[in-house]
Amino acid sequence: MSYRLLQWEGDSTAVPAAVFKKLGTTAKEEFFRVILQILSTQDTDEKHIADALHLSAGDVEKAMIFWQGAGLLSEEAAPKPLKARPKHLTTREVYRQSEADPAIRTLLSEAQNIFGEVIAEGDCNVLVSMYVNDHMTLEFLLTALSHLKLEGWKPRDMRKAERKLLRWQEEGVKTAADFDRYLKQQQQRAAFEEEVAHILHVPAEQFTYGERCKIALWYEQFGYTEPMISQAAVSAGGKASVNYLNGILKRWHAKGYRQVRDVLAAEAGQNASGTKQLAPEDDILARRKTAVPKFTKE
Repeated sequence: MSYRLLQWEGDSTAVPAAVFKKLGTTAKEEFFRVILQILSTQDTDEKHIADALHLSAGDVEKAMIFWQGAGLLSEEAAPKPLKARPKHLTTREVYRQSEADPAIRTLLSEAQNIFGEVIAEGDCNVLVSMYVNDHMTLEFLLTALSHLKLEGWKPRDMRKAERKLLRWQEEGVKTAADFDRYLKQQQQRAAFEEEVAHILHVPAEQFTYGERCKIALWYEQFGYTEPMISQAAVSAGGKASVNYLNGILKRWHAKGYRQVRDVLAAEAGQNASGTKQLAPEDDILARRKTAVPKFTKE
């Protein structure tokens, strides 16, 4: 019997070529399950992965080390793990809570309107748990769900959405107004990343979490813009990368360099404010005649 591949019009996830290169090697089956789970959810929390795939913590750790060696994962500057929280409400508890708080019925009804489809019982429980256990406001939840819907998320992604919303909450995003400001900040940071990607001639999508944090630091705390970052890339030469540029820019910031002319002046042996003034003992024209050594003819 022969087969042909059917056209797939459902959800899909891009798989890096590095994964296919490991097919046929001695890599274990659970290694592939782990990396596919990460690619699907963008969640690298080892406990979440172990729970989702019914693997031991040790198996997940081995898989993470394997894919780090393959160049797909980095352990640098990973987001802090989410704090421990109560278990999700059961369906009975959700019903009981909705009897006491009509806002829960509004939340479920409006959420279904946002997604345009019925939300499964388990996903409803997750959503209501965020409202009851995590004290997320109705306005914030509906605003966040609307944003995720525009990005292509589905009701079945509610557990993944929960982690995203909890992360936002830990970053101080707790109201709809906070969320609007956060989105604008994220859009601005995305523009920063695109600018750096253009300077380095790499796709912005390849930046790790740690690299994105460094890029935000350059713009938001150091106050640097494209000219300074481009100059750092020139100084780095063939070694130009986010991590290498970060070392250069940190040194420049510590030395008080704010503009490219400050860097160029320093490289030319001048102070940022102008021509370097020689100390009297270093200036031969300013020395007293008696200080000039005398030479006798032999």
